[in-house]
Amino acid sequence: MTRKSITLSLACATLGVLAFAQVAQSQTMYGPSFGLSQPLSHTREFADDLSLRNLSGDLRVMLGGRTSLGALVGWHVFHEQEELQSAVPGTTATATGLQYRTVNAVPLMVSAHRYFGDALTRRFYIGAGAGATYTKTRLDVGILGSDADEWGFTVAPEIGYMRPFRGSAELLFSAKYLWTSGDLGAQALVFGFGIMSWPFLS
Repeated sequence: MTRKSITLSLACATLGVLAFAQVAQSQTMYGPSFGLSQPLSHTREFADDLSLRNLSGDLRVMLGGRTSLGALVGWHVFHEQEELQSAVPGTTATATGLQYRTVNAVPLMVSAHRYFGDALTRRFYIGAGAGATYTKTRLDVGILGSDADEWGFTVAPEIGYMRPFRGSAELLFSAKYLWTSGDLGAQALVFGFGIMSWPFLS
């Protein structure tokens, strides 16, 4: 799947969700989430960092009953500093240097969720997202550095809990597994905390 086809497919899907949200305003909720993420698989091998640098924006439109369709964009950053030692040829000395490794991952997904309760009540939910993630890695050693980047297909199953907060707002707690295809594709377990608002709820 090429970058152009991924971008076009996501744009069409997101526009469809936004258009439906305009029609069903009273059944639309959205809000930001922050969180803690643990990299997994090859992402952890490159940058083993229990990271607080996570941000996402979530839009969900109720389809009737207790099911929603939505769109999500996120940003996850992992950074590791590692000290390396190597022998100096012809001597018994060693040379010490620092490596700085950074992963930036930006997922763009459409999502679907099922809720076990009504809006503005305490309830659990399950869901999943699907789309693409842009992953960029950076390696710095002294004055030298190298970059690599890649788009990959992404799926993200999720479980969560919501409870009333103030007025038409709800607190959201979630756990999500982010899996992305490719050699660089970000993989992580993300624990989120956010606020979802029903701005048009009567």
